[in-house]
Amino acid sequence: DKVDQDRVDALALSAEKAKQEQEAKRRQEQIDLTERKRQEEAEQKLRLAKQQEEADAKKKQAAAQQAAADAEREKKIAD
Repeated sequence: DKVDQDRVDALALSAEKAKQEQEAKRRQEQIDLTERKRQEEAEQKLRLAKQQEEADAKKKQAAAQQAAADAEREKKIAD
């Protein structure tokens, strides 16, 4: 009868609304996950760049020290 049909319609509407809310939540979680991954990749790239910069600076410093030591040795030989 009419009351039962109204009840069934209300339940169907409620179920559809819950399904839509769940899908919206799932999409938002996927967006959040993608953003978090993008952020982590950016941070990793920054860390690697900093490590490379530090390694390059150490190499440059070692080369300068070696050049200074070589120059000192040459000076002593010349004297």
